[in-house]
Parts: sequence; C-alpha cells; structure tokens
Amino acid sequence: MKKKVFCVGLIIFIFIILFLLNKSSQVFQSMEYYSGVWNFFVLLISASLLLWQIISQNIWIRKKNSLELINQIFKGDMLKVKSEVDKYLRKSSNFLNETYKEIADNIHKEEKEKLDECLQIYLNYLEGIALGIKYKVYEEQMLYDYIESIITQIYRWAKPYIEEMRKKFGDKELYIELEKLAEKWNKIKQNRKEKYKNAF
Repeated sequence: MKKKVFCVGLIIFIFIILFLLNKSSQVFQSMEYYSGVWNFFVLLISASLLLWQIISQNIWIRKKNSLELINQIFKGDMLKVKSEVDKYLRKSSNFLNETYKEIADNIHKEEKEKLDECLQIYLNYLEGIALGIKYKVYEEQMLYDYIESIITQIYRWAKPYIEEMRKKFGDKELYIELEKLAEKWNKIKQNRKEKYKNAF
C-alpha cells in the first residue's frame, strides 16, 4: 500500500515538476521575447541618436566651411581678383544691363587679356563653390544669404565669356555647376520678390 502511494506520489511529483518546467520554459521564452524587443528599441534609439549626432556634426562642419569660404572671398588674393573683375562689371552706370561682351569690345587688347585672366580665375573659383554646395561641403542657405548677388550677377555678366570658352574648348559642361546654381538662386530670389509683393 505504502509502495503504491509512493509510486502515485512520485508520478504526481514528476508531473508537477514537468508542469513547472514547462511553465518556466514559457516564462523564459516570454522573457527572452520581451528582452529581444527591448534590446531592439534600445538599439533603434541608440542608432537614431548616433545618426542625429552625425547629421548635426555634418551641418556644423558645413557651416564652418561656409564661414571660412566667405572670409576667403573678401580678403587676400581672391579679393584682388574679385575687385579687378568688379571694376569692369561696374564700369558704366548701365552695368546691370551690360555684359562682358560690351566691355571686351571696347577695351584694348592688353586690358582684355588681363580681364580674361582674372575672369577665368574668378569663374574657376566660383565653379568650385558651386560644386562644394552640390556635394554638401558648404551650407547652401548660409552662402545664399551672403553671396547670392555675387553668383547671380557674375554669371549674368560673364555669360558671353562662358559661351565663348565653351565653343573654344568644345566643352558644353564648362562652368555648368555655376550656371545651375545661378539659375536656381535667381528663381529663389524671384519667388521671394513675388511673395513680398503679394504680402502687401
């Protein structure tokens, strides 16, 4: 009798152990599931913070590069080149309508050669700025606020020279990024003017 009771008790005990082990397994699986979900969210938040930090740092670097560029334009050798070109760009009271062609047709050969040399250096420099904006080296909005008039005016004025150089070298893409940037900024300026007019 005692042996039967012991056997029944042992069987019940085994079933209880198996039941508890099964429950424990489910609990552990649930814990592993929620732990996995939690780890995923932690990883997601960490990745988002890292991405935000990288983006913020890139924006800061672009702004720093832009500020250094602005300082470079208005001092040193580039200022001398810019001043030389501006001298011809604003040669007459009608400079807003005149272009390189009108000026070049009315100056001596030696003077034209000097202008062409300075203009080529200046346009190469501005093309580099346009490329820097395209590839996110510089902060476009910051540069627009500072040098929009420089880019749009020089492109309008120097367009005959650019077309002449494109024909000369057989390269339709010469100063193409400067052209795209000037046209883009002109549209932005016109849209702002329209919005300003409509506001009153």
